[in-house]
Amino acid sequence: MNWKQKFVWLIASLLVFYYFLVFGVFVFRYQEESQLFIPALWNISEQYLVPGGFIAFVGQFLIQCYHLPMFSVLVNTALLISVSAVINRLLQEYNNYCYNFPLSLIPVCWLMNVGIRNNYLIDGNVALLLMLLSVIPLLYMKDRIMITLYSLFSTVLLFVLGGNIAIYYSIFLSVYSITLHAKSNLRFYPLASLFPALIVLLFPVELGLYVPFTEAFKPEEYLEIQLLPDYYINYAWMIFCVILLVVVFISFVLSFLNSKTKKDIASVLCFGALFFTLSCNMPDNTDKQNRMLNELSFLSDEEQWDAIINKYKNRNINDYISLNYLNMALAKKGMLADNMFTFDQKGPKSLVAPWNRTLYMDNLLCGIHFMTGDLAMSESYALDAMTQSKRGGNTRALRRLVQINLLRGEYALAGKYIALLEQMPFYKEWADEYSGYLSEPERIADNPELKGKIVPPDSLDNLMSLMTTEKLWNVHTAENRIGWEYLGCYYLLDKNLSKFNSYIEESGVEHLPRHFQEALLIEGCDSVSNNLVSDKTRQRFESFRKVMAHFSKNNGDVSAIYNEFGDTYWFYYYFKIFKNKGK
Repeated sequence: MNWKQKFVWLIASLLVFYYFLVFGVFVFRYQEESQLFIPALWNISEQYLVPGGFIAFVGQFLIQCYHLPMFSVLVNTALLISVSAVINRLLQEYNNYCYNFPLSLIPVCWLMNVGIRNNYLIDGNVALLLMLLSVIPLLYMKDRIMITLYSLFSTVLLFVLGGNIAIYYSIFLSVYSITLHAKSNLRFYPLASLFPALIVLLFPVELGLYVPFTEAFKPEEYLEIQLLPDYYINYAWMIFCVILLVVVFISFVLSFLNSKTKKDIASVLCFGALFFTLSCNMPDNTDKQNRMLNELSFLSDEEQWDAIINKYKNRNINDYISLNYLNMALAKKGMLADNMFTFDQKGPKSLVAPWNRTLYMDNLLCGIHFMTGDLAMSESYALDAMTQSKRGGNTRALRRLVQINLLRGEYALAGKYIALLEQMPFYKEWADEYSGYLSEPERIADNPELKGKIVPPDSLDNLMSLMTTEKLWNVHTAENRIGWEYLGCYYLLDKNLSKFNSYIEESGVEHLPRHFQEALLIEGCDSVSNNLVSDKTRQRFESFRKVMAHFSKNNGDVSAIYNEFGDTYWFYYYFKIFKNKGK
């Protein structure tokens, strides 16, 4: 390989690396959370000693390291470049010319596309690389018996290691050998690989396959919602192999060109095909939305609340999930009831969006309800997250269950969860810290995330949220004010000032946050003591009333009022109108 070839491969590697760095890093973290990989002998023998178990083991071993974001980007980049390099090596057997380079990258464009989706795991790329590498030894074999035996043995071995990948291997090997040895009898002997592949195709269940090969032909939407990732991986393999066979056929046809000019023109066309394929496989709107959700989930898990708040400053917010994360971040920083109307709130669902039966919402709602002190609801969503995760459980949900059971005094159950986390390298330190609370529960009060939370007297387990709002956030103490603020803010967002007035009277607090003071000055809340409203807020309200009077009289410009009072509850109350207030 000369320096020019090394340079273009370096450029390709950097582009793939940048792609995953921008679009993949948060997806990889989501995948890491969505599995419970316990590298113990009992777990390995139970789950991985089945067809495809080795690939699953390697995949989960690598995914556990996604806790290190840069590692996840590097390992995915390395796998895709390796896949492309092996394809390039196979194409060079037809003709060693530069058009093979763009052709070898075209199938990788598809892997880049699915590589940033939650349902496609690194197992798929490991299996594809193993499949392509298995073809290489045949290039050096000339003995017919050796070719036949190797074709049979490699297919069986790939079935044991990777399951359905053996079928794709046999199909590719057969087509490749027929085209490569078109004028030689050697082209027929690799067809022996079709016999074990046919057996796998006809008897998948009897051979221990969880997902039959034929499932790949079902609609993508159906495969995405299956409880095993193997369904979508099988589908991705099918598309990849179709693209790979097309690339092989093109390289085979181009090998008949005997003019350098024609080969150069073919190279230009192949580069054009590469750029076209790459443009077709760029992230779509769904991928971009999932990236946003994964980023918010990551930032909340890492407690980077300032990053979430800064992300939405001076921006229009069009979805409830973003508002939920934003308001949770404001609450964590003690700014919710003072600054929430600085942002574009859209009714009560801005605090808690409806549950849509997805893992995204399980993680979000579990965090919100735990933060406000509603342990029953938080536990419900954590348990659902465990079942929605496609590989044995969810590490974030498991950690939350540890915290909830410690608060409830269920130390035996908490200990079982901790014992699982202790066996996972990247969670062992966290598990060791929390295991100390089992023997010294009085130390729970010193934990900043647990202190102030109490078990409510009415701990209903109601996943469908069929209880009143008052019961969700009525658990608060002097140390946990967030639940109190959440319920008050809910009344403000719902514009239910009569309930808000009664709520403030019953709470008996001596100091109110800014938005609560602003609400008390609106007509209908004047029964509350005037001592709760500061002079500064009162003076600003008088200015607001004068501007409103001028607006009503002269049909003024709303934007002028927004520029001066857009960060107040008054502007929200009088000018924000929602068809569905989220009751």
